[in-house]
Amino acid sequence: MKKILLVLAVVLSAFAASAQKTVTVTKDALTKSKSSGVYAFVLPADITTEQVEKAKGYYTQYFTVTFDETKHVATLSMIENAAKNRRVMNRFLVTLDVKTFRLDKEDKEYTFQELFDQYMN
Repeated sequence: MKKILLVLAVVLSAFAASAQKTVTVTKDALTKSKSSGVYAFVLPADITTEQVEKAKGYYTQYFTVTFDETKHVATLSMIENAAKNRRVMNRFLVTLDVKTFRLDKEDKEYTFQELFDQYMN
């Protein structure tokens, strides 16, 4: 019984880790976005317009979201360009199952906290 539970736990952990999604953004865009308050993220191809529409409704007091389905780019425009609003972006992205960020062509993936500390705070 213990072996079955252990195997089940390992399989579920592997499935959960593989279900995480990564978005792409450039360092230059992050630097400009901090001053302009407009952020553009390239979302994974499997995220649909319906998912974005559903998720964005919860965050209207912090930012507006437009989604270009052909390019898979979500553009978030801050209502108030403040650190608090930039932190709330993470909630929106987590709603879309986004957990990591890739900068430019780097192989390394960043968490939102790492991205926030280096480029958005």
